[in-house]
Amino acid sequence: MARRKALTYLGQMGIAAFTSARDRLIEIEDSGLMSAEVCTVIARAIHGVAPYAAAAVMTTDPETHLPAGGIVHGFEPEACVPFWDNELLDPDFNKFNDLSRSVEPLATLAEATDGDLTRSPRFNKLYAEYDTSDELRVAFTSGTMCLAIGAFIRCDGTTFTPTEVRDVRNLLVPASTALRRALGRNALDVGDGGPVVVILGPDQSVLSMSE
Repeated sequence: MARRKALTYLGQMGIAAFTSARDRLIEIEDSGLMSAEVCTVIARAIHGVAPYAAAAVMTTDPETHLPAGGIVHGFEPEACVPFWDNELLDPDFNKFNDLSRSVEPLATLAEATDGDLTRSPRFNKLYAEYDTSDELRVAFTSGTMCLAIGAFIRCDGTTFTPTEVRDVRNLLVPASTALRRALGRNALDVGDGGPVVVILGPDQSVLSMSE
């Protein structure tokens, strides 16, 4: 009897966490937040239903799916180059381009590799040194357009459970709606200005930029 009560309590806690995360995303749909702020809220909402050690949630260029802005938490700055080298150059599991075109726009690395993360070049080049036990990747889409991408990693020896993946999946609609409206506000804020060009040196210092 005690075990049954405990399981019921845990189930109620899970429902409460999901409801809180979903309601927060719905609240910001018309809040006036810009895209980077929305990315922060999305990261926190996902942490509420599927805790992680490090994450990146970034809006994307709709043509290339390269990052246009967003937030990064828990990753070292030097991880940026190998992360995108892997995405653009390595054959690997759960590529963002593939997820954005899939009917299932999220996936875990543990499931994709049948539990053997060493089959993934991304794990070997980037995640192994962090003792990563799983990665959850998400493409936030609206129709055929990829609005943003997310990567969430665990380093505690556990993998993302089917329930956690389901809860994240159920957050995608309000998250994508909030992103779409924020990106619309960003476009209005930019106005009629042309593109900006920034040239960086090998040490990431700014060598020159347009007005």
